[in-house]
Amino acid sequence: MASRAFLARVYAFRFLDGFVLIYPLYTVMFAARGLSPSQVAATLMAWSVTGFLLQIPMGALADRFSRRWLLCLGQVLRGVGFVVWMLQPDFGGFLVGMVLWGVKSALTNGTFEALVYDELHAIAGKFVGNRYTLLRVGRVVTVTNGNFLAEESARCVDICGRLIDAIFHLSAGRSAWAGNWPTNAEFDLS
Repeated sequence: MASRAFLARVYAFRFLDGFVLIYPLYTVMFAARGLSPSQVAATLMAWSVTGFLLQIPMGALADRFSRRWLLCLGQVLRGVGFVVWMLQPDFGGFLVGMVLWGVKSALTNGTFEALVYDELHAIAGKFVGNRYTLLRVGRVVTVTNGNFLAEESARCVDICGRLIDAIFHLSAGRSAWAGNWPTNAEFDLS
């Protein structure tokens, strides 16, 4: 049976992964920075296409390398994307940020599931429900707080939201890195 500490790390990772203050406002931010509707659509499409095309290659990486390291790398890449948005707030910067976010999505989706499955194969469905609930709670907290902050100051959300997102994703990466995750060598994959 998995330890409470492991479950706490998994739950913390999922919550922090979903807690992105910029979620409700990034398309508004893109438009406010002068992107046309087709450019906004292109950035969103870049995220989707990148995530879709990299799912299988990233799954192969997850089978070959440390899953914990890959989870950490994914969070760092998304944080770097937010930093790019701050340093280059134009179409090119937003496009690069969304591509990095797509790489993060591809890196962490299957990797996280495989890692948790390997560790918790004996635990029933309650765990699955809790971790998805925490991901959704992180997003709800983001949407409600992001909207409140937007009413107060759009610039505050613009800067603070991206800084907080970068910090939280580095924290989620740290949570993934600090865990006592099983290595791929501990499991017979044949």
